[in-house]
Amino acid sequence: MITNGGGWTVIQKRKNGQIYFANRTWNEYVNGFGELTSSFWLGLDKMHALIAKDNGNPVTLRIELRGDLCEDKIGCSKQPDGYWWGEWDFK
Repeated sequence: MITNGGGWTVIQKRKNGQIYFANRTWNEYVNGFGELTSSFWLGLDKMHALIAKDNGNPVTLRIELRGDLCEDKIGCSKQPDGYWWGEWDFK
């Protein structure tokens, strides 16, 4: 992924809705699941290995959202400046 000079690792991608992210086991989140070519969760062990490889240097987490997350959703609002807010229930 070449963004802001490159060097970014994608840790989660939801592309086609075929991979279900809820109700996964702890081991699935530790080891990762899905397909790297479509939708996936990289895995906590792999993320830890990436951070440990950097010898404790600061790591930046970049969150990039794409798509129209507010379309036809209750509790969600688009703002004129391009920002949006939403309310979702989490367990």
